Amino acid sequence: MSNILREAQARAWTVWTVATAFAAGLAAFGFQGETSDEGMHELGLLFAAYVLCMGVISGRAKDVTTLLVVLWGGTMGLWCNRWLEMCSRSIAQFGPQLGIGSQSAIESMNVPLAVASAGFVSAGLLLVATRSTRVAWTCVGASILAGGVPFFANDVAHALPWAAVGWNALVAGALAVWAVDERLRRGGDRCRACGTDVHGLTSPVCPRCAAPLAERSRRPGPYVTVPPAQNRRPV
Repeated sequence: MSNILREAQARAWTVWTVATAFAAGLAAFGFQGETSDEGMHELGLLFAAYVLCMGVISGRAKDVTTLLVVLWGGTMGLWCNRWLEMCSRSIAQFGPQLGIGSQSAIESMNVPLAVASAGFVSAGLLLVATRSTRVAWTCVGASILAGGVPFFANDVAHALPWAAVGWNALVAGALAVWAVDERLRRGGDRCRACGTDVHGLTSPVCPRCAAPLAERSRRPGPYVTVPPAQNRRPV
């Protein structure tokens, strides 16, 4: 394992651990006793912080798309209530067409729709920033799960903060994996085309996809040279 890989992994998973622990601390001691604005503002700042940290680890902290995701999370406390109101108006307007007519049904759909839709927007922004479908789909799945919590929880006010913990843990975990891979790609230890580990290879092309390799990745290292793809026996 190269030093670059060990360092990137240590940093990424340290960020994940701190972010998850902080979210759990908010759920256990802070978020439940605060107003919605304050709690969402803190969760938004947490999201912005670990996105920025993962950007630093990956070497893409200064990308405009990364900064856009950071801005989206950092301002969550400012727009979350307006987002909730917009979802409520949408359900009231289109609910009758979907068979949702009662006020109680509209109210029960409001929070899940707001949580899921905000998560979907976050997934889209993360896809643009990371170009990783794995990160985006993880965020979509986490948003669906978090949005479904109010349908199954007896105490929604106490369940939602813990749903936020799960959401942040999943998204931060996907970002940690992406940040490590991206760091290796940019450092020349992975093929930029397919992501294969090419540290120490002497071949001028990737053994898997035949894409040209950077000079740095072809320096001698502790890895065993992999023969070209056409010379390897099928597995």
